Amino acid sequence: MDKCNNRAIIVFARLPVEGKVKTRLAKEIGDKNSAILYRVCAEHLFEEVKKVKKYDTDLFLFYSDENETGKIKKWVGEDFYFYPQSGENLGTKMLNAFQQIFEKEYGKVIIVGTDVPDIDSTLILNAFMELDNNDFVIGPSRDGGYYLLGMKSPANYLFSNIKWGTETVLTSSLEKLNKRKISFKLLPKLIDIDVKKDIIKWYQTVSDKIKNPVKTFIEKIIKNL
Repeated sequence: MDKCNNRAIIVFARLPVEGKVKTRLAKEIGDKNSAILYRVCAEHLFEEVKKVKKYDTDLFLFYSDENETGKIKKWVGEDFYFYPQSGENLGTKMLNAFQQIFEKEYGKVIIVGTDVPDIDSTLILNAFMELDNNDFVIGPSRDGGYYLLGMKSPANYLFSNIKWGTETVLTSSLEKLNKRKISFKLLPKLIDIDVKKDIIKWYQTVSDKIKNPVKTFIEKIIKNL
């Protein structure tokens, strides 16, 4: 693939199959509901990043199972370039994805998560703008991790010696940047939906005026939570 633009967005995703996605959440709301919620969140993100594509930006989707390439492409659509994830944990998978994209000589690369309903095109465009004056941009999530990470060059050190999936991910990452006196910008803190209480908390905070497919689905199941 030839590089078309200066900016790139990375999205990690897997097929929304019952029992294979949002397993922690599935223990609380069932395999079916958790798979639907994952699908709705992911599809909402896909639509938001597609809005950014016209702004000098290429889209990359890294999927979890190499045997499901065809199904992934059929689900996600033609706006993305597709690559299988590689690595033994989230850190090495993200590192490998960033390295692959930077090898294509992009100037700014951002990775975004699929579990945060409040991510939209405006926030992503703002993240790219913050990279004009900062080396990194980070979107912190309320569970102690981050939903967005952007940079202008590879940073291998940012993915080592991190306890992924814990509430210390963001703190540990910022310590690494501060230690090296590297500039960064923090975006608004958002809710990452991993367990049932996250669903309830997010639903209580979202505006009645917001039209969001995640909100629409949650309204269908909220009485049973």
